[in-house]
Amino acid sequence: MICRMYSKRVPAGRAIVLTLLGLGVFCLFAQYAFAATDQSITFAAIAEKTYGDADFDVSATADSGRIVSFISSGDCSVTDHGDGSATIHITGAGSCTVTAQQAGDGGVTYNPAPDFPQTFTVDRANADITVHGYTETYTGTQWTASSTATGVLGEDLSGLLDVTLTNNTNAGDYGHDGWFFLGNTNYNSAGGSVHDVIAKADQSITFPGPGSPKNFGDPDFTVSATADSGLAVSYSATGPCTASGNTIHITGAGICTIAASQAGDGNYNPAGNNGLSQPVNIIDTIPPVVTLSGSASTTVAFGGTFTDPGATATDDTDGDISANIVVGGTVDTSVAGTYTLTYDVDDAAGNHAIQMTRDVVVLPAVSAAPAAGGGGGGGGGPVAVALLNNGGTPNPSQTTGDGKVLGASTYNFTTDLSVGSSGADVTALQQVLIADGYLSISAPTGVFGPLT
Repeated sequence: MICRMYSKRVPAGRAIVLTLLGLGVFCLFAQYAFAATDQSITFAAIAEKTYGDADFDVSATADSGRIVSFISSGDCSVTDHGDGSATIHITGAGSCTVTAQQAGDGGVTYNPAPDFPQTFTVDRANADITVHGYTETYTGTQWTASSTATGVLGEDLSGLLDVTLTNNTNAGDYGHDGWFFLGNTNYNSAGGSVHDVIAKADQSITFPGPGSPKNFGDPDFTVSATADSGLAVSYSATGPCTASGNTIHITGAGICTIAASQAGDGNYNPAGNNGLSQPVNIIDTIPPVVTLSGSASTTVAFGGTFTDPGATATDDTDGDISANIVVGGTVDTSVAGTYTLTYDVDDAAGNHAIQMTRDVVVLPAVSAAPAAGGGGGGGGGPVAVALLNNGGTPNPSQTTGDGKVLGASTYNFTTDLSVGSSGADVTALQQVLIADGYLSISAPTGVFGPLT
């Protein structure tokens, strides 16, 4: 018996046919090895994605018909369904690689297929950002734009949003207040601006009255008004007063009106009750002053004409009130003696002036000595002495001893009055001359001299 060993490698799946020929006894041992077939995968490219995109499916096939499996790396994860398909979930911005695999059957029929990776980019997403400008009124506190930032997965991203440039306290129109979103690995940065407005606030004044009436002549006094804004208040005054700061000076009697104002500033409007006023009654307690015109005492010839020089009156409040002077008393020049005239006046407030007086002395009548007499004078014929009556109106109510009219334009004395003469006639003559202003002595001397 003849035995032989036969060995041959054939491709997998090929049929093997053995033919035994020979005479006698023949023994054949045949051993065949089958070779595994290569395979390849078909896997389409994956388009670019953005963080936050929904999960999506992929699929691949092997030309062997065997089921393809999937693995991933990078910013994604994969769920293999075991049927040649898988679901891809994006986990962040960056890139993702999905690899399709077919491991073969251990070389029995098919070798492992080469891995087939597909890489795609995952772009950063844009956050949902809302920034609202504000329109407010000045309060002294800081205002900030309201804002939110939300991710594509609903996450709160406000911590990445900077709106500090919208912080404002003072009144104003802020047309371009900026904001900035910082972004991160998954979100793009962003920026913009909003329009913010802080309007001026209103204010009002509180002005308590100055209290009781004031007297003309009182010292300066102060007033105090406040604005609820805290800003300083200014004052003005009309009537018999002036204002310097909050100090009021009285200039007369009557109604002094003090007004308080606050003009506002960058944060406040002018006070709504600007010019809020308080009246102050200034009472006149100062009397007027009477001033005599001329001397406080005077003389007038017996029977002469007396003209009152008068007086003037002034008042700190009413001014010139001379026309209101009331003169009391009269002068009767037909009766020798001293007469007192009084001068009184009241101002509009009823203050009475200190009374002024004037004494008017009516001189005694002139008596002439007998023609032969002479009181120490030298003899001789009668001497006529002519006296002008100072332009006065003659008053024939009194006559001299020789029958002449006292007060006429000319006084005739038929007495020898030579220089050095003395006596009653000289005294009478001097009285007339003094009364009419021709002789500048205070009282008759009784002696006829050169000045006479």
